[in-house]
Amino acid sequence: MKMLRLSACAIPLLLLASVVRAAPPGSIKLQLTAQQEKTVVAKDGSKHTELVPVGRVLPGTTVIYVIKYINVGKKPAENVLISNPVADHMTYIDGSATGDNTAISYSIDGGKHWSAMLETLEIHNSDGTTRSATARDVTNIRWVVKGKLAPGASGRVQYRAVLQ
Repeated sequence: MKMLRLSACAIPLLLLASVVRAAPPGSIKLQLTAQQEKTVVAKDGSKHTELVPVGRVLPGTTVIYVIKYINVGKKPAENVLISNPVADHMTYIDGSATGDNTAISYSIDGGKHWSAMLETLEIHNSDGTTRSATARDVTNIRWVVKGKLAPGASGRVQYRAVLQ
């Protein structure tokens, strides 16, 4: 498990990424970063967007969480699963989870139950009614790498969330 702590307006953003695999422990290396988009003006006056490390994050700021993975082992890794909680005080942005050659699923209960289709998960309200889950309810995101991950092979997964 890797952990990175950032501070933003006295609200700690805690990022955790974990990987479960059939390969020996330590064969999958993870690198977790938090980034944000910055508009840069070139000398010719043209503008483009770059990803830069997160500094100070204010409410309403979108943070892009990127997890890079690589098989540093000597054998192919099977059943590679990367799981990351959405940090407290952050709201997942619907449809923003992506990953190289992965199947993505979501949890709204801290990782107890998962679904690839968020709307199939149900929220039970205090008045006894239920509703379909929305992006605001996501607590965890999981990526399962399809097939075997060869030695030296790598990829990346990411999602966006906004500070409340």
